[in-house]
Amino acid sequence: MKIKLPIVFLLIIALCSACSGFDPQAYVPGLYTPTPTPLHETSTPIPLTATIPVSTVESNVTGKVCTNIPGGKLNVRFEVGDKSAVRGYLTEGEIVTLSGEHTELDGGLWIKLSHPVEGWVNTKFICKE
Repeated sequence: MKIKLPIVFLLIIALCSACSGFDPQAYVPGLYTPTPTPLHETSTPIPLTATIPVSTVESNVTGKVCTNIPGGKLNVRFEVGDKSAVRGYLTEGEIVTLSGEHTELDGGLWIKLSHPVEGWVNTKFICKE
């Protein structure tokens, strides 16, 4: 019994130290990822304003994800707003297709994407191709 106790103790220490560098974000898709904040404006945002009638925004127009963060991810949401659940992610520079629907919420303009993930994104992260 005296020999088993130190071995068990060593195993517990080894397991604890092996898990210290574990990053659940890298292994579990869908965990909360904050919406990236642009570092600086380098691309030209798609010119949309809340005063444009929905009928004048063309559907099937393409744009590009511009988080201005190397390797940045953009949350695509089920509904309009930062508090809506995340449907999927887009990476910096990825080409997207706009559905034509847009709406304003809390001073931000949101547009619906139809491809590659259908959902809502803030227009400040979508630029012209």
